[in-house]
Amino acid sequence: MHVPADATFPVVADPAWEYTYTAVLTVGSVADLHKRLHSCFNCIFPVEGAPKAFPKEGQKLPLVVRPTIGFPIAANFNCIFQYEQWLAAGATPLYPAGDEGWVFNADKGHIDGVGSVISFDFVGTPSDVSREPGETMRFYVYGSVVNSNPGGLPRAVYSNGAKATWGSMLSTYASFHGASAAGVGWHWVS
Repeated sequence: MHVPADATFPVVADPAWEYTYTAVLTVGSVADLHKRLHSCFNCIFPVEGAPKAFPKEGQKLPLVVRPTIGFPIAANFNCIFQYEQWLAAGATPLYPAGDEGWVFNADKGHIDGVGSVISFDFVGTPSDVSREPGETMRFYVYGSVVNSNPGGLPRAVYSNGAKATWGSMLSTYASFHGASAAGVGWHWVS
């Protein structure tokens, strides 16, 4: 680490790090996803403690993650729902095929550390842009993690676990449209 000559000591390094994943969906639509999330949020959102009703701005969510179902010890993923961005198709030229997104901030005790943020965004893919065959929307997940190794896990292990969790969310959504196996109706592109 390079320390400038005029630095004030002690110098503290910022351990924050980020991950981003993108998937292509070939089933459903932004409008359909929005409707399903607002009729049963925890039917799609795959984290224990998620409410049935779509969260309200500022709502605290007592989320936990267990290594396996029924395991007696769970990691604290408590968070605060910040906001939803919902734009119906045609509402704005920026998102002609619609947009459904949400942002959560880590609450006290969260394994990622207070100040951590995760956002989800489902963007409808208009027909006049470059897209994959059958693509109906793109999913973007972005995590900004304050703790350098949440739960003592290396970053790669932790972010791959996050990717698997959000993949299960996509598989659940795809199953509403007849997809019967993981990765059917969607796939990761990054």
